[in-house]
Amino acid sequence: DALPDLAEKRPDVGMDREEILAAMGRPDRKVRERDADGNDTEDWIYGHPPAKTIFVRFSGDKVIQIDQF
Repeated sequence: DALPDLAEKRPDVGMDREEILAAMGRPDRKVRERDADGNDTEDWIYGHPPAKTIFVRFSGDKVIQIDQF
Protein backbone atom coordinates (compact mmCIF):
# COMPACT_ATOMS: atom_id res chain seq x y z
CA ASP A 1 0.00 0.00 0.00
CA ALA A 2 1.35 3.40 -0.97
CA LEU A 3 1.14 6.09 1.66
CA PRO A 4 -1.29 8.87 0.76
CA ASP A 5 0.13 12.13 -0.52
CA LEU A 6 0.72 13.99 2.71
CA ALA A 7 1.08 17.33 0.94
CA GLU A 8 -2.68 17.17 0.40
CA LYS A 9 -3.84 15.06 3.31
CA ARG A 10 -1.72 15.79 6.33
CA PRO A 11 -2.39 14.50 9.80
CA ASP A 12 -2.41 17.33 12.30
CA VAL A 13 -2.31 17.69 16.06
CA GLY A 14 -5.84 18.26 17.37
CA MET A 15 -7.56 16.14 14.72
CA ASP A 16 -9.87 13.35 15.86
CA ARG A 17 -9.95 9.74 14.68
CA GLU A 18 -12.51 10.40 11.94
CA GLU A 19 -10.39 13.21 10.49
CA ILE A 20 -7.27 11.05 10.53
CA LEU A 21 -9.13 8.19 8.82
CA ALA A 22 -10.36 10.62 6.16
CA ALA A 23 -6.86 12.03 5.63
CA MET A 24 -4.74 8.90 5.96
CA GLY A 25 -6.96 5.85 5.70
CA ARG A 26 -6.69 2.89 8.04
CA PRO A 27 -3.38 2.48 9.88
CA ASP A 28 -1.19 -0.56 9.31
CA ARG A 29 -0.96 -1.10 13.06
CA LYS A 30 -2.38 0.30 16.29
CA VAL A 31 -0.48 0.21 19.58
CA ARG A 32 -2.07 1.10 22.91
CA GLU A 33 0.15 2.24 25.75
CA ARG A 34 -0.02 4.04 29.06
CA ASP A 35 2.31 7.01 29.47
CA ALA A 36 4.34 7.96 32.54
CA ASP A 37 1.42 9.99 33.90
CA GLY A 38 -0.98 7.06 33.62
CA ASN A 39 -2.82 8.41 30.56
CA ASP A 40 -3.88 5.90 27.93
CA THR A 41 -2.48 6.67 24.50
CA GLU A 42 -2.89 4.94 21.17
CA ASP A 43 -0.42 5.10 18.29
CA TRP A 44 -1.68 4.61 14.75
CA ILE A 45 1.26 3.50 12.64
CA TYR A 46 1.40 4.00 8.87
CA GLY A 47 4.13 2.30 6.88
CA HIS A 48 6.77 -0.25 7.82
CA PRO A 49 10.35 0.57 8.78
CA PRO A 50 12.82 1.10 7.15
CA ALA A 51 10.45 2.75 4.67
CA LYS A 52 8.89 6.09 5.64
CA THR A 53 6.80 5.50 8.72
CA ILE A 54 4.34 7.87 10.38
CA PHE A 55 3.23 7.56 13.99
CA VAL A 56 0.03 9.37 14.94
CA ARG A 57 -0.47 9.43 18.73
CA PHE A 58 -3.91 9.89 20.25
CA SER A 59 -4.82 10.72 23.81
CA GLY A 60 -8.53 10.18 24.14
CA ASP A 61 -10.01 11.06 20.75
CA LYS A 62 -7.52 13.77 19.76
CA VAL A 63 -4.11 13.66 18.11
CA ILE A 64 -1.42 14.91 20.50
CA GLN A 65 1.74 14.05 18.56
CA ILE A 66 2.89 13.09 15.06
CA ASP A 67 6.30 11.61 14.32
CA GLN A 68 7.69 10.74 10.92
CA PHE A 69 10.71 8.51 10.40
